[in-house]
Amino acid sequence: MEHIQKMQNEIVEIKTQARLFSTKDCVQCGQKLELPTIHFMCGHSFHDLCVDSEGVRKCPKCSPEFKEVIDKRDQLIEQAG
Repeated sequence: MEHIQKMQNEIVEIKTQARLFSTKDCVQCGQKLELPTIHFMCGHSFHDLCVDSEGVRKCPKCSPEFKEVIDKRDQLIEQAG
């Protein structure tokens, strides 16, 4: 329950406050970030060229970690539809 409350608070924060991205290095190549860049809400930032940016919706670093959860969510959405 504590984890759920924390996530709900974070959702309210995302909806009502600006998020500052202060990362200076690309997560993929480790080089200094230069425009164009892609920032994800998890806090990871990448050069546009370091990520297959065509239709990018998920952080390449975090998505494998949460693949099972994402797959289950997609399955439930498909079943509901």
